[in-house]
Amino acid sequence: MTAEQLSLLGKVAEFYHKSLFKYPDGLACLKSHGLTDQALLEIFHVGYAADHLKEAIPAAGDIVAELQAIGILDSDGKEFFRDCVVFPVCDQHGRFSQMYGRRIHEAGSAVEICLPAPAAGVWNVVGLDAALQEDASKSTLLLTTSIIDAAALWQAGH
Repeated sequence: MTAEQLSLLGKVAEFYHKSLFKYPDGLACLKSHGLTDQALLEIFHVGYAADHLKEAIPAAGDIVAELQAIGILDSDGKEFFRDCVVFPVCDQHGRFSQMYGRRIHEAGSAVEICLPAPAAGVWNVVGLDAALQEDASKSTLLLTTSIIDAAALWQAGH
């Protein structure tokens, strides 16, 4: 992604983070997974895509095309993460470079999605670096297959 696209993704992440506290569905989903720690929500900018992003952006200009280019909007202008709890993923410089979402209104098993961009493989690489620098003697690395599971481990003190 270009620097401009990374900046735009950061703005979208912040919009979704603010939306989490405006719409009850996102918080209810997190609560159903036991994720209730306010610090978790704030530190990791957890958000909710309530399908209202288009109302917050100007209809004219290049922003819609840029949002389509990074995958936030599809070719029809629909939000890729609509009805998802979202977790922005940081790169090694602390910039949001990817986004993970979990649909909350799907019947059956959970639907987990990511932007169509290369996956970094680490949700909180900045936090990992800080933790390793803080205590280099730590020899345990916990790996999970979903960010929801990683968030639960973080909330539990790991």
